[in-house]
Amino acid sequence: MILFLLILNETSSYSKDKKNNLFFSADGYEKALELAKKSNEPFFIYFRVDWCGYCEHLEKEYFNDKNISSFLEVHSFVEINPEAGPEEKDIANKYNVKGYPSFFIH
Repeated sequence: MILFLLILNETSSYSKDKKNNLFFSADGYEKALELAKKSNEPFFIYFRVDWCGYCEHLEKEYFNDKNISSFLEVHSFVEINPEAGPEEKDIANKYNVKGYPSFFIH
């Protein structure tokens, strides 16, 4: 996680409705995957659950940072809550998610 934040900080206000390259749920994952194939660029996946205090802290403290926010504006970013449904859980299992928050670059 620290490496991910360092990458974001070196190259980039987290707002869920800010940009069309922010995706949510399994459907959003599929859209980001399609976009990544077309653009030949990676995308970031963030796994979180509603009850995770660390996730809330991370979102408030880091995702609102201007550098990270700027980074998220130009790179695709998917937020997945594995507890939201079976498709989201399947995606988390694909990445072998064991705890929250978890980040991956695809």
